[in-house]
Amino acid sequence: QQLRSITRQRRRSVAPRPMDRVKAALIDSPASPFEQTVPRELPPPLGRSRTRDFRPAALKARIAEARIAEAPWRIVAWNVERGYNLKAVISSLKAEDPDVCLLSEVDVGCERSGTVDVGAEIGAALGMVCVFATEKIRVNRTRDAEIGDVGMDDADAFDGVEGVAILTKADVLRAETILLPDASGRRNPAKQRCALRATLDLGGSGETLDCFAVHLDAFAGRAARVDQFRPVLEAAVAAGADGRVVVGGDLNTHQHGLAALMPSLGGGFWSGDWRGTEAARWRADVFAKTPLRDPFDDDAGATTVSLGGLTLWGGKLDWLLYDERRLACVATGAASSKDASDHPWLRIDVAPSDAAADSVTL
Repeated sequence: QQLRSITRQRRRSVAPRPMDRVKAALIDSPASPFEQTVPRELPPPLGRSRTRDFRPAALKARIAEARIAEAPWRIVAWNVERGYNLKAVISSLKAEDPDVCLLSEVDVGCERSGTVDVGAEIGAALGMVCVFATEKIRVNRTRDAEIGDVGMDDADAFDGVEGVAILTKADVLRAETILLPDASGRRNPAKQRCALRATLDLGGSGETLDCFAVHLDAFAGRAARVDQFRPVLEAAVAAGADGRVVVGGDLNTHQHGLAALMPSLGGGFWSGDWRGTEAARWRADVFAKTPLRDPFDDDAGATTVSLGGLTLWGGKLDWLLYDERRLACVATGAASSKDASDHPWLRIDVAPSDAAADSVTL
């Protein structure tokens, strides 16, 4: 039923623009073979979430008695590139043994990634709860149809969904989505950016951890991305006043260098965004005014985008933040694994902090 309310529009035969070719090269890549192990379920509607529990009975019993393992808690944030190389993604995550994963670009049922439920497969392999939220509905490009007629039950036209996911060993007390404003300036009825929020039970005397997974628009300008992120920022800072908070995801902070001069990416010489890096401006203009901290420098979290051997742009796109009012970062890790994803994974180990929860004004 998801796309039946969309205004009908027929595809037109239009010569692709140069930027369209770049997008196609970046977005559509063949998936490596992966044998599906998790039964398929219909994904949630746009902007909605669902929860599936893949924890073994022994872990559930242990958690029921002692909750999640004692601090520090290990958090990993990663753009898994739609699960094109899911075996390598799972192998990397198993090696890190995280308590919480904040994932972006997670496919469910898409042909490009082998039609598997990427988040569920990771959850099953690691024995974790998987909370997934739908951000995009894909329509099969080979069918010349009116997209207003396409629903999730239309096997010929529906080609899966993409979204964000939170995986955890802990009990999930509640999960919700935060709908985000469009930043690209091009309304897409099959897309609704949203942040996923999950409150986890850490045990003890009502201890909880609020986790946020987010993925911002790439084809937009810096100011538009900041506005798109603001609902997440406000919710995270508010939650950190009396709780513990982590935020992770691909913020697409790439507007510098060549990318800053490309109008398709929201840039242009006269925009002024070509000076310095977008990541540095986020640190100074956005996060410096809050208690949210990312311990990784631009090199540790760098992603390089290339086309035909030519480097288009590179820089820090991925962020993993913790609220320093009630959490302390005791260890970090980061690595690029090109055989798993075009993005690096980021890891922090956090423990409770006795710092006072000062009021924050955004």
